[in-house]
Amino acid sequence: MIYRGIEYVVASMGVHRLIVWIIKRVPFGGVFSHRAYKYLLRTAGASAATSYFGARFYDCELRDLIQSRIMMFGIWEPDISAAIEKYLDGGLFVDVGANIGYYTLFAASRKLDVVAIEAAPATFQKLSNNVSRNRAENVRLVQNAVSDKAGKLTIYEVHPFNIGALTTLEGLGHKSPRSTLPRWTKY
Repeated sequence: MIYRGIEYVVASMGVHRLIVWIIKRVPFGGVFSHRAYKYLLRTAGASAATSYFGARFYDCELRDLIQSRIMMFGIWEPDISAAIEKYLDGGLFVDVGANIGYYTLFAASRKLDVVAIEAAPATFQKLSNNVSRNRAENVRLVQNAVSDKAGKLTIYEVHPFNIGALTTLEGLGHKSPRSTLPRWTKY
C-alpha cells in the first residue's frame, strides 16, 4: 500500500518536482542536497527550465544563481514576483536589466506590453532566445544600457555565478571586460 502511495505521488508530481519537494524538507542537508541535485542535472545535460507561470527558459547554466533557482523551483525572488503580480494591472512594463527574461516573460504572460532592456551581449542573446521561443510577441527587446547621459561604456563581470552581476567599475569586476558597448543615444 505504501508503494502505491509513493507511485501516485511520483506520477502526480513528476520526478523533478518530487526531488525538489524532498530537498526543501531536509532539515540540515538541504544545501548539500541542492548542490548534489544540481550536479546530477548538470551531468545529465539538463538545460531547460519551466517557471510557475508557464514560461520556458532555454540553455540554462546551472552554475548561474538565477537560472538554477528557476530550474529547481520554477520561481526567482518569490516575494518580488508576488508583489509585481499584485500590482500588474495593464499598461507598459519596463524591465531594465532584463537578464534572461524572467520578469519580462512574467509580465508578457499577463498580456502587458513589455520593453526589456539588457546591456550585456551574451545575456541579451539568452533573453532574445527565451522571448522568441516563448512566442512573446508583446515584448520589445533593447540591447543597451540605461543612463542619464549618452556615452561609451565598458562593463565588467562581477561573479561568474551570476551573469546579471555586472559593473562599470574596473576594480570590482574581473580583469577582462565582459563587453564594451558602443555609443548609445539618450532617450
